Amino acid sequence: MSIGVVACGSLAVHIASIQEKYALDLTIYPLPPLLHNSPMKIAGEVTSLLNDIKGKHRKCVVAYADCGTYGALDTVIATHNVSRLVGNHCYDVFAGEMEIKNIMDSTPGTYFLTDF
Repeated sequence: MSIGVVACGSLAVHIASIQEKYALDLTIYPLPPLLHNSPMKIAGEVTSLLNDIKGKHRKCVVAYADCGTYGALDTVIATHNVSRLVGNHCYDVFAGEMEIKNIMDSTPGTYFLTDF
């Protein structure tokens, strides 16, 4: 049985590239990237998907940072005993928390965009 990855839609394509490069036994379940426009819905969508895929995989993980859920996603993670990516948002995942902090500290008001 593979590892089930509940993924943010904006990260799923990158995860698929890593999967292909290293021939990893993953099944990726992307959620719509537009959920970032309604972060209060992310935890519920992740819960629903984890409930659907739990028995299909030896392990499940969540490829999301907090993404504006203000800890609601961490409650889901704890309830399902799975792991998620570290960080407040995907910029932390891509660049690292310290790099983002340095950018924000040196240039207050910086606004990040994604290409999803």
